[in-house]
Amino acid sequence: MSHHIHENLVAKHGFLMLGTKNLYLCHLPMYNMAAHSFQTILEAEIEGDEMKNFLRIKKEHPTKAIVIFTRSPMILEELVKSDSFFGPIHFANQSGDPDGDPISETRVNIKKGLLFNKLNKNSPDYPENLEYYMFGTNSDWHLSHFLSKAPNFEQELDISIFDNLPNSEESTIIKISVPSVNEKSKQHIKVDPLTQNDYNIETENGDKHHISIINRFWINNDFLNH
Repeated sequence: MSHHIHENLVAKHGFLMLGTKNLYLCHLPMYNMAAHSFQTILEAEIEGDEMKNFLRIKKEHPTKAIVIFTRSPMILEELVKSDSFFGPIHFANQSGDPDGDPISETRVNIKKGLLFNKLNKNSPDYPENLEYYMFGTNSDWHLSHFLSKAPNFEQELDISIFDNLPNSEESTIIKISVPSVNEKSKQHIKVDPLTQNDYNIETENGDKHHISIINRFWINNDFLNH
């Protein structure tokens, strides 16, 4: 039985690539596949020339999702704890699948695991208001929607923060809510609930900030739920 469970956790994994100063990887999760039933955010790095190429392509195509896949099947938890993995970089369609030939192939060095949460499709309820994980450092910030019960939606965003957070060279992750947008009464949400570009947000500690959305990535939602 344990061997069978172990086999169910081995798979190739895809990650949305974010960042302009540091590189962040958001796993493309799925509620109903054991190998992919984790919401995971990593800080990583790739070789200098590859990072320059990624930043150039991201600047030229700011609204297109860029993903990297593991070349070899792995257990996600072991990948998170490992030093590195190798794989191709692609543009992605809305399902998270590769769109065209690889942009390049590279080795990814994992610097830090910011989030590793097991998904619970039967968790008690949706949060009252929209909740996201905000992660980054200094002027390089991003959001990833908090995945509570199923069905749900995956969304990542590049943002700017008008009022400064404490300066830090270390990447950090903070749970935030958007008080003006209800989630519980609107689920199952199938389109972007953030209809404006600017929002007030509140951290778990009660700190309030004002953000502006730069880029939106609505990706992997068919696979997430099915």
